[in-house]
Amino acid sequence: MSDLLTYKTAVVNLALHVGAMEPWRFQFRAGGLTGTLVPFPSTTKLQLTWGTTPTTLVLTVGSGLTLEDAESVVGGQLVARLTNAQSRTLPAGSLTRYELQTGAAEAERALFMGKVTVIGGLNPDA
Repeated sequence: MSDLLTYKTAVVNLALHVGAMEPWRFQFRAGGLTGTLVPFPSTTKLQLTWGTTPTTLVLTVGSGLTLEDAESVVGGQLVARLTNAQSRTLPAGSLTRYELQTGAAEAERALFMGKVTVIGGLNPDA
């Protein structure tokens, strides 16, 4: 994990179609886009935040986040899936921010962050 501390947080904006979300897939490479694929630890969490209060939704490995193997690296890809009900709690537009981080308490490390553009959701879920 200490080798991740030398890398910058990637700012990547995401889109979410309410009620029919395509999963978000994340990979982290040491040394940039052509670098070595780094496995995600089981402490990885995805936090979505919106509003002035603010409201927060947190996904963890086993509860909305899944570690998958990629390029022969165990846990080299992280897949995030919100339920239909969770996706319907997010406000329309680009009012939601996210942060994907690893670690715990004082040793957290943000790997990805950005805005989530929330679209759709006019039709009821099947």
